[in-house]
Amino acid sequence: MTTKVFAEDDRFVSKSEVLKIMAWSPSTLYREEKAGRFPKAYKLSPNRKAHLLSEVHKAAEAKLSEDTSILSPREKKLRKEMAEGDARIAQHETAEVST
Repeated sequence: MTTKVFAEDDRFVSKSEVLKIMAWSPSTLYREEKAGRFPKAYKLSPNRKAHLLSEVHKAAEAKLSEDTSILSPREKKLRKEMAEGDARIAQHETAEVST
C-alpha cells in the first residue's frame, strides 16, 4: 500500500468545489477522470469521495497552458513565431552536427 504525504496547507475538496474550480459539468469531470486527463477522487469512506486541492490546481494550470483559445491573436502569433524559431534552431544545429 502506498502512503501519500500531504502538504500542510493541502485539503480535500468536494465534487461541487472541483466543478466550480474547473467550470465543468459533472459529466465532463467524469469523462476527464475516466480518460486519465484529470486526477481521480480519493475514496474517504464508503459513501464519500474527494479530490486533493493541490491536484485540482495542478490540473487547472495544465489545462490553461494547453488551451490557446483564451489567448489574444497577438499572443497566438508570438507563440507560433517562437515555435517556428525553435524549429529553425533545431534544424540549424542538426545541419552543423552532420557536416
